[in-house]
Amino acid sequence: MDPCKLLQPAQLKPFLANTPAKPSRADADGKHVCAWGDGEFRSVRLSVWQPASTDELAKDAVRQVSVGGREAHVVRDAEYTCEIQVGDQRMAVNLQAVTTDKVELCGDTTTALTAVVSQLHW
Repeated sequence: MDPCKLLQPAQLKPFLANTPAKPSRADADGKHVCAWGDGEFRSVRLSVWQPASTDELAKDAVRQVSVGGREAHVVRDAEYTCEIQVGDQRMAVNLQAVTTDKVELCGDTTTALTAVVSQLHW
């Protein structure tokens, strides 16, 4: 699964603004990762992997949100960062967004992750 194909430039624009949406791929700890942005002030990182268990997805959650009709876990909700993950025992997806000028960052992150879930036909 290539995570770089799961988000389109229009879906990245709320986070990246005018920062180029050039993807960079990496694999780490059994996860397929794609990152866009400058890596500092405006960035999006999408990871796809097979979790050891569904408990892994919820263990660090600060709250739950609905993503494409599924329960998802917000694992980081800070001033400039939102990180949400969703999945089941077959596949998990984590989306981390960083931007310095968003008021509703987790709302936009939820919308982008919903688009990813739709692409996966969950």
